[in-house]
Amino acid sequence: MVSGAGDKDKLMFTMSNAQGTVVFSMQVPVNDGQYSNTMDVSRFPRGVYYMKAGDKEKQVIQKVILQ
Repeated sequence: MVSGAGDKDKLMFTMSNAQGTVVFSMQVPVNDGQYSNTMDVSRFPRGVYYMKAGDKEKQVIQKVILQ
């Protein structure tokens, strides 16, 4: 879940592999300052990925390891 975004903001989610290549990208609208979603990563090969979520002002990056 992402919270704290303005009601009119759009969030951008990207998932990059260890080489920095974006393998997934999605822009989503925010309602009431929150966004929640589930992502199926079963189609991606095992390895290290970086999930980035944010708007124009704030971004969060999380390391994801698929085993």
